Amino acid sequence: MEEARDSSKTQSDDLGFRKHLLYEFFLSKFNINSYDTVDENNLTFLKNLSNDSLLYHTFRKSRESIVGDLTLDIFLDDLIHTIKVLHFQIVEETSKINKMKANTRVIQAIMKKIEDKKREVTGKDDLTQISISYVKDKKYESEIFKICRLKYKVSTNVSSESMQSIYSEKKNRICLLNVPPELNMMFIHILGKKVDTFIEEKDFNVIATASVPLMTLYSSLNPIYFELDEIPPIFQEINYEYNPFENQLGEWTHEINCTFELRFTIKANQKEKVNIMKSLLTYYPEMITENENLMNKRITLIQELLTPFDGHVIYDKNSDLILRKWSDRSCSIEFCSLI
Repeated sequence: MEEARDSSKTQSDDLGFRKHLLYEFFLSKFNINSYDTVDENNLTFLKNLSNDSLLYHTFRKSRESIVGDLTLDIFLDDLIHTIKVLHFQIVEETSKINKMKANTRVIQAIMKKIEDKKREVTGKDDLTQISISYVKDKKYESEIFKICRLKYKVSTNVSSESMQSIYSEKKNRICLLNVPPELNMMFIHILGKKVDTFIEEKDFNVIATASVPLMTLYSSLNPIYFELDEIPPIFQEINYEYNPFENQLGEWTHEINCTFELRFTIKANQKEKVNIMKSLLTYYPEMITENENLMNKRITLIQELLTPFDGHVIYDKNSDLILRKWSDRSCSIEFCSLI
């Protein structure tokens, strides 16, 4: 317990020291102390920014979030917080990229194994089948259950025609969806009715529709599953928004963000599995490029947020924020981590 307290105190002291270096920089360059009021007059770097820049937006949001004057201390806290949010998004995107690159290597190895063995990929052109059930879990129960009873259905078109009912994974009833080669999207329809309405099928109306790209499901599979006779089930969270019934008191007039989870089991013969793997070898590079573009945009935004520090504070996606010393007396090491 004492060690934990000492560690916490050390981290707190360390963070305080790092922030002190930032204050020292502002004092040196702008003649502003940590508890001095800041505005567009003494933060001169704001004058060269467009109103839609993230740095200017962060300053404006800081000013609007408090009653009274905005101090340098509050502004720097908000600035660092914004950078942290961007950094965590970059970490997540980097993780996705690394996973997709690893999956690509595994799929290429499986395809090469098939080719080296000169195995003819046989099998009639059966449709891939997806077995779907929903997961009943209290963690997915949201405010919508206070006003609605829900049912879930699936179809291969957004118009909700020819819908098939989805049942709880604890029931024996199965929803089996046949997937033709040209299909790339399935649609999950959420049907609801007021809790005080007599339960009849006709009382349920579609209140939201969520689209689920099939590549989202296929890319969720561990690539080694394609070598197995049976592909283990995968789970996918489905998000949707619901604009609830209005009443005279004005309650439930805003959209409710809702989530539930589906359990998918994919059945495909060897030929179909090879076709899915080929599709993934096209899908992954596209998604890697998309995530790299997002990551680079966030890095650019962080660099913009660091404009006031004239290169003395830099960002490295592997080491978070790095504080470069700007005077020998301010820091005894060349770099120290800021977040």
